Amino acid sequence: MLRYFIIILLLLPFSLSAQKKHHVLDKATSESIPYVNIWVENKMDGTTSNEKGTFSLNKATSNDTLVFSAIGYQTKRIAYYDLPDHIFLEQDIKVLEEVSIYGKRKSREFTLGNYNKWKVHSFIGCGGYPYMIARYLPKPDTYQEGLYLKEIKFLTKSAIRNAKFNVRLMATGENGEPKGYIYPHNIIAFAKKGKKSTKIDLEELDIKFPKEGFFIVIEWLIIDANKFDYSYKMVDSKRSIEGTSYEPSFGTIPSKKHNNTWSFSRGEWMKVGKRKSMDGGESKYQLIALELTVEN
Repeated sequence: MLRYFIIILLLLPFSLSAQKKHHVLDKATSESIPYVNIWVENKMDGTTSNEKGTFSLNKATSNDTLVFSAIGYQTKRIAYYDLPDHIFLEQDIKVLEEVSIYGKRKSREFTLGNYNKWKVHSFIGCGGYPYMIARYLPKPDTYQEGLYLKEIKFLTKSAIRNAKFNVRLMATGENGEPKGYIYPHNIIAFAKKGKKSTKIDLEELDIKFPKEGFFIVIEWLIIDANKFDYSYKMVDSKRSIEGTSYEPSFGTIPSKKHNNTWSFSRGEWMKVGKRKSMDGGESKYQLIALELTVEN
C-alpha cells in the first residue's frame, strides 16, 4: 500500500504542473502577446494564448518541445519540462521593416473570388489543435500600381455566438508556399452564430496588393471562448459519439484546379489534396469560399 502511495505522490506534481497557466510576453516591452500559435512539435496537439496572452497545455509530456509562433515575432522552441511561467518572444524586426503604409485615395472597386451562400454545403473546421488553411490570390489581369485591399468576405458557420478567428495575410515563398507577411499583425474577426457571410473591413489598414499575389490565411484560435462540445448518434445505432470543435467552420467550394491551396499543421505547410465529393462524384480540391474586394 505504501508503494502505491509513493507512486501517486510522485505523479501528483506532474499533473498539477500540466494544469498550470503560462504567460507569453514581448521581450522588449513586457506586454502580453495575445493569440500566439503554440503547438507540440511533430504532434497534432497544441493551443492558442488567449486575449491576455495566457495558456495552459494539459496533454504535453516532459519529452515534448513546444513551438511558439506569432506574427511579428521570431519563432521560439522550448522543451516542455523546462517551460517557465513567463515566455518572452523577440520581435522580428526584419518582418516589421518590410511593411509600407500608403496614404488615402479615391477609388473604384472590383471583386476577386466569389461564392453563392445557398449553394455551399461543404465546410472545414478545427478539432482542437493549431491549424491554418491558406488560399492564394494571384494579381488580377487588370492589375495596376496602387491597388489596395478593401474587404474580405468569408462564408462561416458557427455553433456559438461571436466565434473569434484570426486572419493572416502572407506572401509567397520559393516553392509557392505561404511565407512572410504583407501585413505583420493579427486581423481578429468574429463569426456570428449560424451560417453567415462574415465581412472584414481592411480599408483603414492601407494594404497594397503585391504584384506576386498573396495568401489569405485562416487561423483557428484554440481558446475556451471558441470551444463547443457536441454529441450525435451514429446511423442505425444507439451509440452516441461525443466530440469537441473550435468554432467557426468555413465554407469551401470545389475546384478541378489546385489554385495553390495550403494547410498548416505540425509546424509545416503542406499542399491540400483532393477530397471526394459528398454525392460520391469526382474528387476535387476544396478552396476557401471567399470574396476579396479591392480598390484603386
